[in-house]
Amino acid sequence: MTVMVYPNNIKGSLNAIPAKAHGHRLFIASALSHEKTLLELHLLSRDLEATLGCLEALGSGTVHDAKGIWITPLNFPKEIPVLDCGESGSTLRFLLPIAAALVEEFEMRGTGRLPDRPLGELKREMMRNGCRFSSNQLPFRVRGPLDPGKYQLPGDVSSQYITGLLMALPLLRKDSVIEVQSPLESAGYVEMTLDVLKAFGIAVRRTKVGFKVPGNQRYHSPGKVKVEGDWSNGAFFLAMGAIQGEVKVEGLEKASLQPDRKILAFMEEMGAKLTVSSQGVLAKKSPLKAIKADISACPDLMPVLSVLMANATGISEIMGGKRLRFKESDRIRAMKENLSGLGVQVEEKEDGLKIWGNPHIRGGAVQGYNDHRIVMAMATAACNSKAPILITDHDAVEKSYPNFFLDLKNMGGEWNVL
Repeated sequence: MTVMVYPNNIKGSLNAIPAKAHGHRLFIASALSHEKTLLELHLLSRDLEATLGCLEALGSGTVHDAKGIWITPLNFPKEIPVLDCGESGSTLRFLLPIAAALVEEFEMRGTGRLPDRPLGELKREMMRNGCRFSSNQLPFRVRGPLDPGKYQLPGDVSSQYITGLLMALPLLRKDSVIEVQSPLESAGYVEMTLDVLKAFGIAVRRTKVGFKVPGNQRYHSPGKVKVEGDWSNGAFFLAMGAIQGEVKVEGLEKASLQPDRKILAFMEEMGAKLTVSSQGVLAKKSPLKAIKADISACPDLMPVLSVLMANATGISEIMGGKRLRFKESDRIRAMKENLSGLGVQVEEKEDGLKIWGNPHIRGGAVQGYNDHRIVMAMATAACNSKAPILITDHDAVEKSYPNFFLDLKNMGGEWNVL
């Protein structure tokens, strides 16, 4: 399916959707607890549904009502559970070691590019500690159980490996250690994990090289938790306000541990007019200037940051994004091809882009690459283009933001599906 998005002023306010990164962690911790938990959230993305589905396969129960989602503790099935991760990398990397700590054998599946996304280092460490895999690539069966011990991981591949282990190792009978062998990128996501673990009564000790995780721990539900507003998806509407309108995104917490709150600092450095309050963030149309941005701690911001840079005066650079080659698409290549097709001069680098700002972005046809963030980035670009932009794979937004185009319409955006 394709969507035509027309240039238009974007004005108004909206509530930030629940943060996918926070939701995954809370769902899992709730299912691992020995008490029922209420999660307050008003919208489920496809990725969050994948995590819930996997937890249900492991025996957790979920009940939806007006308050949110009630999650009941795991009650392990007698048959070998099948965990279908869809296209969610977080679901796969978090639940792989957790399931191995809980059941002796299980199967994992995935669709889209998920079977091709990196997993080698985590599998290697799990195999060193008692697990066996039926295949090098999804789908595969895993035989455990996962043993306590030493886990050594690079810090520049995926913080999701570390999160999965931090949540799994407390369930084992003895203590374990995680050694991070190089500087930890996306460290904010690990901090979010530690914060969730603390809320559920799990103790983790920091060491000079990583973490020591005591075994024989139990997750204890706080009873009720709220999923934070999502900075990564809110960033698209803040960008629309800065380049063509006036937008307020409510429910974004400045004190959040989400690394993508860095969008505030990037936009302020570019000269965007931002007002931050306890209710949220207001972005008004303003002239933008070029910057250099290291996104190693917040790689998901690259697509929306590229659009902001395309609307800025001067030559901007994005660096530190080598992991973007292995997302739902090769996002570096995707944004280079799409922006170039709209008349923006872009140079592709190994870990980022060099972008010459162009105040006259033209319309045209671009590829969504079946990637939610690429589709939303190009819809953002269309708000200030000289003609409409036709975007393929528009339904990819359901992965993280099912109501994106509805919210865009409610804010004055104009589009139609072809």
